[in-house]
Amino acid sequence: MNIAWEEQQVLLKQRDTVHRSPLNVILWALGQFAVEVPTEFTHRINTIFIALLIQNGLQYVDSLAIYSSVILCCAIIGGLVNLLFISYCVRFGRKKIAIFFISLFYFALVLVACWTNNVVAFAILLFFSSWITQSPAAMHGSQIPFISSIDLHQFADHLSILISTLVNFLYIYMKRAFSFASFFSLNGQALSKLQNGVELEKPIGTYAVMTGIIILAIILLIPYMFVKEHVSKPPIKNFKYNAIYIFNNFKIVLGEMVRDKNFILFLVCIIGLQYSSLYTSTLFYTVQSDIYHVTNYSLSIKENTYFYTSVLAIGITPIILHKFGPRMMLVIILICTLVLQCFLQIEVINSNFGYIAIIFGGFAGASTNVTLRRFVYENSTYDTISMHYGVVYILTRVLNSLTTLFSIIYQLQENDLFYIRFFAVVTIFFVLTIIGLVCVIFLNDHHEEYSVGLRPPYIKNKIIVEKE
Repeated sequence: MNIAWEEQQVLLKQRDTVHRSPLNVILWALGQFAVEVPTEFTHRINTIFIALLIQNGLQYVDSLAIYSSVILCCAIIGGLVNLLFISYCVRFGRKKIAIFFISLFYFALVLVACWTNNVVAFAILLFFSSWITQSPAAMHGSQIPFISSIDLHQFADHLSILISTLVNFLYIYMKRAFSFASFFSLNGQALSKLQNGVELEKPIGTYAVMTGIIILAIILLIPYMFVKEHVSKPPIKNFKYNAIYIFNNFKIVLGEMVRDKNFILFLVCIIGLQYSSLYTSTLFYTVQSDIYHVTNYSLSIKENTYFYTSVLAIGITPIILHKFGPRMMLVIILICTLVLQCFLQIEVINSNFGYIAIIFGGFAGASTNVTLRRFVYENSTYDTISMHYGVVYILTRVLNSLTTLFSIIYQLQENDLFYIRFFAVVTIFFVLTIIGLVCVIFLNDHHEEYSVGLRPPYIKNKIIVEKE
């Protein structure tokens, strides 16, 4: 078996239960708030950046093109850099330190960009936020097997969905509570109609709420630093030796991923289930009511419905994961995504079906991250968990970066071709979801073996003993 697992078993036999206590899991969950804040901020920051470009004289389409090219290039190229960085942090046992300082750096950029309200500051923030925040989220998500035991994994999933729900809805409900302040509310439709060079009001309310969320995130990061994580530090301290080791290990692990048919099928499933998060992102954060033809009142109802279904997922999803495994949960999420897409097509005829659609979209969106994470650490060796989850998380971020690109398709709702474009996009994702559902049928799930104490790699229900 791999060295990391052997060392952990020795610690357990010595009754060292500090790194697998419920308190340790709670401390870990508090850190999740900080690593998920950038994702919640992303769409809002992107839209403000586009608005500032228009304010500085650019046309809407030109501004959107600049944003799109930067965000996609940084997400892809930065993803490779992040995988190398993750390998370094895992090798030297520096995951917590890296998460802490990268989060502080990102929060500092956000505060400077917001309160200066300067397009250059937002451009710098956009450049870094499109890739630098990937590694903290990937490393944090891969810590579960190293900070808890099997019997605490379900508890960790409950807390994880709870924190995600809090992050996703804190801004929305604080905005409602302080409705008297000036908030940024321009959606894609409104941005497309702005005259270049127009002077926009500084959204003090938006910046104040974001500042409050950042302060809360920093406060929660402090107890997270006391998480007891089992790490294996390199036996040789020489930097050159470890740099070569990290680079070679990086190539080996990537090569194994490409040759692993099960992991490739898993990535295809991820592409298929992304529409639920894409739908809610465009609905709530980027272009809001313009592409779905809803009023502010009905948008509020959908936001509340999404919140309630997320709360429902807190109680249901971890139980299903613990009893039936991530493969079954992937099937449920993909089916919910298909139902969401079907109701969205009918919503064009009757808008009331949109309220039913958001129920399935909310449950699927809230359940996705914990399901993907559970599948990764149940099917990856201890020394490759962070890399595998890094690839998964970076793929989801690249797919999510398509959100604003769809604003181009949807920006002219008065056009007679709007419904054709809407139908075409949903149909494309419907086909991708069907493909994902087919792939999940052939996906190998080792939840049963994992639950009884076995660890990857699995061969005939036995753990391979690695020879030196």
